[in-house]
Amino acid sequence: LTDTKGRLCDVFSTGALHAGVTSGRPADAGAQRAYFTRETPGGKNAEALHAAPPAPIASENGLYHEKPFLLTLTCRDAEAEIRYTLDGSDPDENSPIYEAALTLGEGRTEIRAAAFSEKGVQSQVMIAVYNINLSQPATPVIEQESGEYRSGSTISVRVPEDCTAYYAFDETPDENSTRYTGPVAMPEGTHIFSVILVNQYGKHSAPASETYIVQP
Repeated sequence: LTDTKGRLCDVFSTGALHAGVTSGRPADAGAQRAYFTRETPGGKNAEALHAAPPAPIASENGLYHEKPFLLTLTCRDAEAEIRYTLDGSDPDENSPIYEAALTLGEGRTEIRAAAFSEKGVQSQVMIAVYNINLSQPATPVIEQESGEYRSGSTISVRVPEDCTAYYAFDETPDENSTRYTGPVAMPEGTHIFSVILVNQYGKHSAPASETYIVQP
């Protein structure tokens, strides 16, 4: 602020402002900055809303991830209410209220969040982007190689702890095929044994196959 002669009288930082909110000094609070939702041109400032709350803080900052995770939002002002969006728009008083950790799945997620004081003063908007790319399981390993075997021989598959294996003879297996739970008996004749792995996120491996010739 300057006087009529252009001399500097005062300096004031507005802080973060949003639609419908202005900032200034309350008439009874000295140099303290406060926020107002009602204009009072030519008169004293209206009832102050006081400072905006701090912006929310996300529990995860990394951009790229290889598995789903839970994202928590917190605010240093325990009394503030956090609202968020997932569609790329800035949150407002009508946006969903954050009440519990958010589960982020495969793909790109952009979350925007803001804290609101009891009287509706909004913080700056926190923006975080996460890309989750779920990896495909490695091709399973079949212990017995293709070849001729005696009747009564079995087939064993190495199954990682976080995967389930499904197998089939003479066709490509899927999640509706027989689940592998232990060594599988080789049927007599010539047959192709194929197996896939499915991890906990539903991702499929490429199939592994071996051909067995079993004489009666």
